[in-house]
Amino acid sequence: MNKLLATAMHTVERLTGAPRQESTIAAKPNEGEFGVADNVVRISKFGMTLYLLEEEYVLHSDGTGVTVNGNERLGPVPRLLTRTFTYSAEIRDEGMAATYLMPLLGTPWTADYQVAADRQSLFAELLCDWGRVTEETRLISAPA
Repeated sequence: MNKLLATAMHTVERLTGAPRQESTIAAKPNEGEFGVADNVVRISKFGMTLYLLEEEYVLHSDGTGVTVNGNERLGPVPRLLTRTFTYSAEIRDEGMAATYLMPLLGTPWTADYQVAADRQSLFAELLCDWGRVTEETRLISAPA
């Protein structure tokens, strides 16, 4: 089922072009022991949500370890293909890079993210035993 979903996402992108991805991160440095951040990622095409991810990042006392608690929805129908999960991450390079060990599509993935020197874009490579995904994200607007 997960490989079918991945193939369907790939096919839709090939036929209709890249989807739009929006991500909003809200830092809450005074919550939890060492800070928390909320992240919402929405991937859409033609105004329809194809993927929705709501995560809470909980920073560990060492300043680099993170526990991520996530709620995910695949597809445009709420409450149909959903799951809740937890995974770990490690922040590197003074916050300019991170590695995530995330469970996606029924498989463990390693995701390496790197912020560009100009801080206006982000590059990621996600790998698992059967796939490779790259992601390039550009800052459109900064929070007010």
